Amino acid sequence: MHKTTKPPLLTLTGNMRTITFLFLFYLQLPCSFKSCLARDFLNPGQNITGTTSVLVSAGQRFVLGFFSPAGNPTETYLGIWYYQSQTFSSELPTVVWVANRDKPILNSHVGVFQIAGDGNLVVKDKDGSSSKSYYWSSELEGSSSRNRTVKLMDSGNLVLFQNDENIWQSFQHPTDTFLPGMKMDTTMELTCWSGDSDPRPGNFTFKIMSQTAGDNPRYIILKNNKLYWESSGQNEDLNPDSEFDAVAYFLSNFSSSTKQGNLSPTNYENKRLLMNSTGELQFRTREGFQGDWSFFWKAPQSFCDSYNACGNFSTCKDNNGERCKCLPGFNQVSGSNYCARKSAASSWCGEGIRFLNLVMVKVRNPDIYYTEANESDCKNKCLQMCPKCQAYSYSVPQDTTRRDLSFSTCRIWTHDLITLQEGYFGRNLSVRVDISDIEATPRSCEPCGANIVPYPLSTGRNCGDPLYFTFSCNRSTGDLSFVPTTTSDGYTVISIDADSRKFVIKVTSAETYCNLQTRNDKTLQIHFPFNVTNECRTEDEVEVTWLPPSEPICNESVDCKGWNHSTCEKTGDSNRCLCNSNYRWNNASLNCDSNEAIAIAGGTEQKTRIKFREIEGDFMTVRDM
Repeated sequence: MHKTTKPPLLTLTGNMRTITFLFLFYLQLPCSFKSCLARDFLNPGQNITGTTSVLVSAGQRFVLGFFSPAGNPTETYLGIWYYQSQTFSSELPTVVWVANRDKPILNSHVGVFQIAGDGNLVVKDKDGSSSKSYYWSSELEGSSSRNRTVKLMDSGNLVLFQNDENIWQSFQHPTDTFLPGMKMDTTMELTCWSGDSDPRPGNFTFKIMSQTAGDNPRYIILKNNKLYWESSGQNEDLNPDSEFDAVAYFLSNFSSSTKQGNLSPTNYENKRLLMNSTGELQFRTREGFQGDWSFFWKAPQSFCDSYNACGNFSTCKDNNGERCKCLPGFNQVSGSNYCARKSAASSWCGEGIRFLNLVMVKVRNPDIYYTEANESDCKNKCLQMCPKCQAYSYSVPQDTTRRDLSFSTCRIWTHDLITLQEGYFGRNLSVRVDISDIEATPRSCEPCGANIVPYPLSTGRNCGDPLYFTFSCNRSTGDLSFVPTTTSDGYTVISIDADSRKFVIKVTSAETYCNLQTRNDKTLQIHFPFNVTNECRTEDEVEVTWLPPSEPICNESVDCKGWNHSTCEKTGDSNRCLCNSNYRWNNASLNCDSNEAIAIAGGTEQKTRIKFREIEGDFMTVRDM
């Protein structure tokens, strides 16, 4: 006969959960003892008490018992976790269900799990006899415990039977984990733990919303009861997420038409879906029932994948720089997380209206669909609805045999544009703006996608200042690049701040420019009027500034229209819109300010005239003080 001793508490850390198991020694007992002690069911009058017993499913796949979170041994919970052979997986036991997560057993009290006299499953205090001592109950209508049995199945489902009829099961009352055999419906929610070792309900909940017959299910994550993420079914024409289709097939208990490839229920045997305490919905898988867990899919996939991460009329782009920026023609509303139109005139539609063309953007579904012959007709539909119409999109369906709304050629948005994401396999979008809101000066360049190109920066010879013609716009992707030399491939512009005359470029990983161990004497080939001011503010980003411009270039007087109080005159090797008498060029405000205004302001305005003269391929600066 093997001798047994009182087991010590054993603290284990793994799988992003830290738990102190009170009865782990059981799993180490010899088989002869297991055959005597192991059971997967309880009858009336039997119980599991504190550290003295557990249920183990018949195939040794799951265990039900009491446990305490590591770091807080004064709290005890009844839970179900994966059976873990002590021979030898690097993964440690993982809890998949908790009964009394809202009401832990505290301090020196001992918990008891049993079928109560009224037929309910309960977790109660060993020393209490009334329902007031209950920490949890299955909350069935009062009956009798007669002919009732509770059994832990190999699926991880805890089932209460009455005369072989299933009258309650844990699969219909999950906590944070979805297991094979469950089926997600509108009555089911997964609510995360408050922390890695705190089973109390946390801030994030995963659920499915009610749906119209024939529509794709809408799965969502709520954060403090506010929408945090939604499945791509709300963006019907975006690149399908095949990995989520596999998850949706799992959530439907393998009845969904979203089944992918040769997947079958047996492929999901060792998979689980977890609503994590950090807000990630994680689909995890492992090889074999004792293997290590790995990630298969998660949501949100990134910051920008979160619902309206950057607010209304703002685009999001996942990078290390400024991920959020207002659309051209819109400004950040003070004290808020959204953008609004700059001009009050945007409340009407007239000759001053134009459309900003964005390419490859993720956007939520429109609220109006039409079938129009061409883009001009679609645009006119939007204009007829001004100022209600915010944007339109026209596309020719690939499958001309389809007749449902998702294959309409013209889509119109009348609500604020939200959850906009750049660089995504999405659609082209034409956003209504006021011309005055996107043209700061007469020679400003057109926006490049969602990027504003402020004067004097230039993407062409007919806009901006020729000296600053160092930028390139990819009209098919909406990406803006900084191309400082003819031999450079260019650097993606992450952000531009016109007020501080500063922009940030992304250095490609192949250059390893920001890796000090491999950079050596390598320098970026950036010349006047640009200057690197913050090398490697992150591992792959460089900050660049530009010098303020001189007066605008001109060929004839009409070119100075819009540059008030100036006249086209020859200066040096070029013609410029020089300020008239009693005015001085203010290269900070890009205006000719009066001497009187300068005097009132105390002479603090920039009163420097910058002249440029090319010398052997570089530039020199001559300042008139």
